[in-house]
Amino acid sequence: MKKDQCFNHREIKSNNDRPARTGKIKAGIYLLIISSIFLPHLSIASEIYGRVSNNGTVLSGANITIKCPDSDYRDTKSTDKNGVYRFAGPSGEEKCSISVNGSNSVTFFTLKRRTRVNLKISNNKLQRR
Repeated sequence: MKKDQCFNHREIKSNNDRPARTGKIKAGIYLLIISSIFLPHLSIASEIYGRVSNNGTVLSGANITIKCPDSDYRDTKSTDKNGVYRFAGPSGEEKCSISVNGSNSVTFFTLKRRTRVNLKISNNKLQRR
């Protein structure tokens, strides 16, 4: 019988491979743990959304501008036919301002994931609802 065909030889060989497989599994688990700790703190965008109305009527096609000076975030988008807007905002919590069609701005604080900022224009002045 050849050495390669020996049952005990194959068994010893597979036992020698086991620590290498276990090490790869442990490395994968450590990588998952480390990435779950550090990735949420990276620059993962949050969502800023809301609806705009003017004296009770939804405002479609309005230009919404958001500025967040701490992160140098600035973006402008238009509302849809229902007066709804959505932004992929800055990550984390910070102070931002929002304006509609270049009007006065309203200050709000972003949350880590989603921030709803409903706005109304009443007597030509922008306010949070």
